[in-house]
Amino acid sequence: MLTIVADAAEARRRLASRNRLTLFCAYCRLHMPHEMFDACDAGPSTWWDLPADVALLRGYGSEAKLTTAGVLLLLGYTPMRGRATTVYRRSDIWKEDLDRLSRIEPIVYQ
Repeated sequence: MLTIVADAAEARRRLASRNRLTLFCAYCRLHMPHEMFDACDAGPSTWWDLPADVALLRGYGSEAKLTTAGVLLLLGYTPMRGRATTVYRRSDIWKEDLDRLSRIEPIVYQ
């Protein structure tokens, strides 16, 4: 069984720069191991392809959905009905957002 991140600061860091996300995307960001998250989050983009980790995907059941939704609500995300699914949005800016965005290097077009 996969476990969710240990504290609110780590959860906020993993969700930094994401003001809108689906429950599945939040689940992946919150439950993947640190080294996998760091590898996915290392690029300049704030969106990345979800990992093809079988254990991570297998753990996405009803209990994991409820836990992830609870964490999102505690962190200030509000559920909103999207086109095909519910998305979670927030409007406030966190310190982690600014820190995450300051680490992104500018894209050089050639």
